[in-house]
Amino acid sequence: MGRDKYENESLIAYGWPEDLWFHVDGHSSAHVYLRLPKDQAISDVPDDIVVECAQLTKLNSIAGCKLNNVKIVYCMWSNLRKTGDMATGQIGFHDRSACRYITIEKRVNEIVNRLNKTKLEDHNDPVELYELRKARDRAEVDAGKDATRGLFRNLALEREMERARLATRVETVYGWENMDEDELERADQEQMDRIMASMASLPARGRSVREVDLCADLFGDLAEPREPEPENDVVGGGQVDLTPDELAAKAAIIGVGSGANQMETLVQVAHARRAEAEARARSKAEDKARRKEEAEAATTRPGARGAAHARAAAATRAAEARVTAEPPDVEANVQAQDEEMMVLGSIFGDQDCEVEPEARAVRLAVHGPDQSGADRTVTVHIRMVPAYPSHTPPDCYRLEGVDASDVAHVQDALRLVYFENELDPNAVCVMQWADWIRDEYIAKQMRGEGGGAGNAGARPGVHAKAPREDWMDFSMAKRK
Repeated sequence: MGRDKYENESLIAYGWPEDLWFHVDGHSSAHVYLRLPKDQAISDVPDDIVVECAQLTKLNSIAGCKLNNVKIVYCMWSNLRKTGDMATGQIGFHDRSACRYITIEKRVNEIVNRLNKTKLEDHNDPVELYELRKARDRAEVDAGKDATRGLFRNLALEREMERARLATRVETVYGWENMDEDELERADQEQMDRIMASMASLPARGRSVREVDLCADLFGDLAEPREPEPENDVVGGGQVDLTPDELAAKAAIIGVGSGANQMETLVQVAHARRAEAEARARSKAEDKARRKEEAEAATTRPGARGAAHARAAAATRAAEARVTAEPPDVEANVQAQDEEMMVLGSIFGDQDCEVEPEARAVRLAVHGPDQSGADRTVTVHIRMVPAYPSHTPPDCYRLEGVDASDVAHVQDALRLVYFENELDPNAVCVMQWADWIRDEYIAKQMRGEGGGAGNAGARPGVHAKAPREDWMDFSMAKRK
């Protein structure tokens, strides 16, 4: 199970064909995988195991954990579809009819507590997931080679024995005679037919790859589907329709060489096409990042921090007045806080999230790369106040890994996330804070910035620079 969209992306990329995938239908959630034995299909999974996986999926959904009658979708990993224009952690399906659904009426604490007690964190590194998938594929190839060698060895031995028998002299009324050459040729042909039939019965690697995908890898823009792909997530097999000129170009590619040379040419063409597609995707991402920076620069103005502080202070005063005029339902708030703290502990794990239910406090470590690509960590200390989440945000009373001159501004920005961004009523505010810290603060820091007191990763002798001010005015840019 992935803790966030980045780990979900790695699990999508390096999943196994034997993996059974679960997700909350219609809401964001963790991607939960159940690895099946190779001889089992989705129909062989016991119902109670499906229910437990669905309960775990519901628990690790920001919105789904608070709702009843949550619909869970599940299918085999091979049915997941990922394209370059999808967001991180987002997927579609090759065939919607291959998906199955189960509705969870409510959370069963007995199942959830038992699963959390047996939780084990492992294989969090994408490189490690890649190596595990590579080892699995290598073992499958080696097993196929061994089976092929054994088949040829047995058939060759049988063929030689048959040749020896047919070549023996037999005694007839006319004397000793050898078997006819036609008999030998007929026996050879029968043996070859048996070899081909036996080879066809072996498991073929790549048999599940659709023909339209192979055509797309080999011929790129020359091969176009007859019907456009659906905008959502259902992707059909479809035919490939080529014009006469495109057919001629395709024939020119295929017609180069024969046998091994032809296959080598096709492989080179496929790699070239894939490299071009990756280059286009990188160029598109760079253009998007450049446009985003230009939009942020357009909204940056002198005094952005002061304006953000004024908006946060005004929103806080309004919230305090509302608390006085309309006292909050403390019991309902406490129940919502308990559920939020349970979700945070389940998603982030014990290492990055420390929950103190009696003190109504949470310590959360947020990790992410800065502009130079270096890993950074900001630790947020949060206290759940009685008026949260109905009237006011929680209290961020301490920040570690943030320069002392930036602490007040980060706290103002976090309060504005609650007040100005119109959060979903089912959303977990602290999760939104973690996303903002990673995407809007850490990602826009230069190497050496934000190394204030409490940052264990700060290098001695490196002075923090003033961070960019455009991240302080993010809410106004979003409203525009």
